[in-house]
Amino acid sequence: MRIALLTPYSGANLGDGAIHDAIVANMQRYDESIEFVSLVTEPETICALHGTSAVTPSGSIGPFELTRPQDAATDRPRPLPRRPTARQKPVGPETDTNLLGRIKSAIKRTPIAGRLLVAGARRLSWLWSKRSEPSHLRRSFALARNLDLILACGGGQLNDAYGNAWGHPYALFRWAAIAKLTGTPFAIASVGVGSLSLPLSRYFIRRALSWSDYRSFRDPASRDRLSNSLSNSFSGRPATRDDPIVPDFAYSLPGRREPVAERRNGAYRIAISPIKYGAHRRGVPGQEAVYRNYVDALAKLALTILDSEHELVFVTSSWDDVEALELLLRQIARIRPEIDPDSLVKLPSDDVRALVSSLSTIDVMIASRLHSVILAQRNACPTLAVSFEAKVEAHMRIFGQERFLIDGSEIDETVLTRRFREMLDDFVPLRRDIGEKAEAFSERVQRQYPLLLDLARNGA
Repeated sequence: MRIALLTPYSGANLGDGAIHDAIVANMQRYDESIEFVSLVTEPETICALHGTSAVTPSGSIGPFELTRPQDAATDRPRPLPRRPTARQKPVGPETDTNLLGRIKSAIKRTPIAGRLLVAGARRLSWLWSKRSEPSHLRRSFALARNLDLILACGGGQLNDAYGNAWGHPYALFRWAAIAKLTGTPFAIASVGVGSLSLPLSRYFIRRALSWSDYRSFRDPASRDRLSNSLSNSFSGRPATRDDPIVPDFAYSLPGRREPVAERRNGAYRIAISPIKYGAHRRGVPGQEAVYRNYVDALAKLALTILDSEHELVFVTSSWDDVEALELLLRQIARIRPEIDPDSLVKLPSDDVRALVSSLSTIDVMIASRLHSVILAQRNACPTLAVSFEAKVEAHMRIFGQERFLIDGSEIDETVLTRRFREMLDDFVPLRRDIGEKAEAFSERVQRQYPLLLDLARNGA
C-alpha cells in the first residue's frame, strides 16, 4: 500500500512534523508494509528528517524531483537556516550609474507608465514561477496512479495567509482533481481553517472539498468558519456542517507520557515557549508595540519564576521561534542585568523527536503556538495559552481550558501572573483533568485511522 501525505510542511514547524510522525507510526501499526510519500515544500529536508520519500506538491513550489530515503544526503540538514545578511544600498554617485537605480528613477518620473511596468513585471514573474507546472502535473498523474490514498492531513491546511491562493489552496485543488481523474481516494482529515480572504482561494478549497471522499475537522469553530466563508461566495457548496470533528493528529503521537507524580517539595519544572508573532502582520500599525508588550510580559513572568522555588526552562516548537526566544532572553537580561542569558536552560528542540523528549520532562507550560499547547497537554501538563490566533482559542475552548486562555494582543502582566499562580494552586486536579481529556482526544483520533485505511484499501 502506498499513501501520500499532502501538507504545507517544510521541516521548520515541529507541530506539522508531529502530525506527520503520528500518521506514519499509527498507520504502520496496522500495516508495516505501507510506503509513504510526503508532498511537502522542502522534500530533501523532510526525507532526511522523517525517512519518507518526498516531492513538492506543485510546480509553483518547485520542480518534480522525487527524493527517496536512500538518495537523501547523509548529513543532517541544518536545524536553523542561515539568516540572509542585509544588502547594502549603493550610495553617492554610484546610485546614478547603477542600472536598477536608473530604472527606479525613471519609474518615479513617470508614475502611470511605471505602475504599468511594475504590474507587467509582476505578471511575467508569476508566469515564470509556473514554468515547471506542466511537467509537474504530468509526473503527478503518474505518481497518483500508483497511490492508494492521498491524505491532506492536519495543521492549517485551509489557509491562504502564506503563499496566497497559488500556495496550498492550489495544491489541495490540483491533487483533489488528479485524484478524481485517476480514481485515487482523496481525504482531508483533522484540518484547521485559517484565512480564506481571496475568492480564488475559496474556489480552490470548495472544489477540493467537493471532490474529497472523506473530510473531518479538528474543531467545530474551523468547520463552522469554513461553512460560513464558502456560503458568502458560492452556491452549491459542499455540506461541511455535518462533517465529523476529530482532534489534531498530534494527540496520537506514540510515547505519550503518563501524568508525573507530584514533586515532593512542591517545585515544578516550568517551560516558556514564545512565538515569533506578526510575521504576516508586518506593516499593520501597532503590531510592533503588541509584540514588545508580549515579550516584556513573558520576561517579567520568567523573572517571577526564577525568584521562586520552581525551575524555569525554555523551548520552541518552530525554528522560526528561535528569534523570539533570543529576544525574550535579551529582555530578561535587560530588566535584570546580573542574569547571563546563556545561563538560562534551553531544551533541545531541533526536530520532533527532540521536542517530544524535552516536553516529557516538564510539568507546566506557558505557550503561544498551537502545537506547543497540544504537545504539552498530550503529556498532561497544565498549560497557560497566550493566544494571538483563533485556532489556539478554539482549541482551548474545546479542551475546556478557557480559564487559562489569555489574549496575547492585550496581555497584561498582572493578569498573566495571576492566572499562572492559579494554575499552580490547582496543579493536581488540573493535571488529572488534562490527562483524561488528552487520552480521550487520542482515542478519537485512533478511531479515524481504520476509516482512512479502509478508504485506501477499498476506495470510496
